[in-house]
Amino acid sequence: PTIRVPEAVLRAPASESNLLKRMTTNVANGVIPDGILVVEPNAMRTSFAIEVLSFCVRAHLYRMKSFLLKSRALGSVLKLLQPQQSSDRCLKLAALRFLRTILSVNDEFYHRHIIQHDLFAPVFEAFRANPVGDNLVSSAIVEMCDYIRTENIKSLIEYIVMKHLLLKEDGGLSLEDVSSPYVTTLTTLRKAYEKNEGQ
Repeated sequence: PTIRVPEAVLRAPASESNLLKRMTTNVANGVIPDGILVVEPNAMRTSFAIEVLSFCVRAHLYRMKSFLLKSRALGSVLKLLQPQQSSDRCLKLAALRFLRTILSVNDEFYHRHIIQHDLFAPVFEAFRANPVGDNLVSSAIVEMCDYIRTENIKSLIEYIVMKHLLLKEDGGLSLEDVSSPYVTTLTTLRKAYEKNEGQ
């Protein structure tokens, strides 16, 4: 259960509220009670900046394409998916929404950029790190793969299957094996690749 703090307490100066004093002291000491979600201010600002980039990709197709391809901003944003960069789930989801927005433009220049710089590597690293089936991050990645399969983006299907799907990690499990008890999206993605190759 999520604990809601009365708005009057949050708006009161910290010196007037004993509850707010205790909460800030606990958070400063690393003691966070169950049900309270704490988001760092830097994570919040970064998340908003990524959302603005996503909006610009949709609203300014040509200018943003030029900017993103020259600056390699997509690669920088996707680094937030790596555990050593950030443990904040909101940031990871913002990075995935940004990639999903770029995919929805359906521009072959973006597809080549993603393939050339292997930008799905941090995506699938995050997929392996998060439990499949009960996690927003893994669900967002599965939805993205389903979109690529549904739209039949052949270059990305081939890249994902050849570079990531067939690759087995140290434990001997491929991405398809990791996801199979819960979802069949990666299996259908591989089948779509085999179908495209057979044509």
